[in-house]
Amino acid sequence: MGGIRFETRITLSAFLFVVSSTIFAEHVPNQIQFNEGIDQHGLGIGFSGGAVGGSYYFYDYNLHESNKQIHFHLESAGESNENLSQTSKINLTKTSIQMAYRHVYNSGLYFGMIGGTYYTSLELQQTGETEAQPKQELEFYDRGWLLGPEVGWQGNDFYYFTFGIRSLGRIQTAESYKYWEIYDVANDQKTAADLWDKGRNYAAIYFSFGWYLQAKPARSESEPPSSKADNKQLLEKAKKCQAKGGVWIDDMCRLDVE
Repeated sequence: MGGIRFETRITLSAFLFVVSSTIFAEHVPNQIQFNEGIDQHGLGIGFSGGAVGGSYYFYDYNLHESNKQIHFHLESAGESNENLSQTSKINLTKTSIQMAYRHVYNSGLYFGMIGGTYYTSLELQQTGETEAQPKQELEFYDRGWLLGPEVGWQGNDFYYFTFGIRSLGRIQTAESYKYWEIYDVANDQKTAADLWDKGRNYAAIYFSFGWYLQAKPARSESEPPSSKADNKQLLEKAKKCQAKGGVWIDDMCRLDVE
């Protein structure tokens, strides 16, 4: 087990605080309200742009009554580097499983907290310059937990887009990075170190496209009105009918009843 390390992103956390403190819940024109108009389950694919770009698949579960959403996604990213002399090749891969608990306003704006787990791997194939440096293959890894805030906007229709930004700190539980095993030729040590830092950076801007599995049906036009406003209108009509000397029967005013 490695030492525990937690990286904070103060700038984005402050931004999240400002946004969540001043955010408003106005209804956006042509936007279905989150708490009454959309289905409960959503699926989709997304793309993230950070130190290393990647893609992810996600699932959303909506709690309409409380304007909350639970978001799950599986993300992967990678980057490769090969030196000009083709004596070495370095591959970086990173994967994470994340879950977010969001508050979503009817405007589509949301903020939330993310937790998850990550795994970063750096593989290196290298040929040395002397007989004392034979061809070697190395693999380093870093794994642990993720925690941090996010803020963004999400469309609330049958199909929907999401734009957001997240800033995740790492709680490192294990690491194997022995840079001294890398031959210091063709700037390979510095290249590997740069990729290693990128691989452990989980702050990102993201974009996704998803579908709700089933749209909620609209109320039928033939459905009898039941709202307080409709009942009030019927009561006013009945009073006017009585004032004329009639009788209100079956939602109609009859003046010829004795």
